[in-house]
Amino acid sequence: AIATSSMITEIARGKTIEEGLKITKADVADALDGLPPIKMHCSNLASDALAEAIYDYFSKNKYEISEGLKKAHERIKQERDYAEGLGEK
Repeated sequence: AIATSSMITEIARGKTIEEGLKITKADVADALDGLPPIKMHCSNLASDALAEAIYDYFSKNKYEISEGLKKAHERIKQERDYAEGLGEK
């Protein structure tokens, strides 16, 4: 997770917000010369964290949020709520 988080910051550096939103889990994995299947979820976490940071920035600054970003935020929220619910059982 640390490597993917570090890599996504390197990939995103110097890009516009719109370009940052286009960074995928595959981009992160490719930049790390691939990831073993058991670690692919880490690249998901990194790209989702970037999308959530952009969503948070737009929300706090009252910028218009695209439908694609809204959908990504809702998907991430549902996945997070599900995962947090598993810990309560």
